Amino acid sequence: MFGNQAGLDMLETTSVALQNVSLEKIFDENGRKALFAEFPQVLQQGFMCLQGGICLSSMGRAVSYERAVAWKV
Repeated sequence: MFGNQAGLDMLETTSVALQNVSLEKIFDENGRKALFAEFPQVLQQGFMCLQGGICLSSMGRAVSYERAVAWKV
């Protein structure tokens, strides 16, 4: 897993600790549904854009984001 510095700061974690952050802790039910609905696109096209929402940092604080991008490496 990889996150740019802005993403790591938002999640209040480091690139090493990012591997231990589970999606269940970051996204609420709606966020997980949106992510899992788009996840096949990562496997098929190699990337996806998740529209803005609210997630939780590793410290449990609410964080809003405008867009999240994931890609297959």
